[in-house]
Amino acid sequence: MRANARLTLVDRLTMVLRIKARRPVARVAAEWGISRTTACE
Repeated sequence: MRANARLTLVDRLTMVLRIKARRPVARVAAEWGISRTTACE
C-alpha cells in the first residue's frame, strides 16, 4: 500500500463488502470520495 493511499486496509475491506452486497460500484466510490475506476481495482 502506498504511503499516501486514500483508503486504509480496513476502508478497502469495507468498500469490497459493500460492493459484494450488490451496491452499485459508482455509489460506493462516491461515498469514499474516489473514482469508480479506483474502486474497481
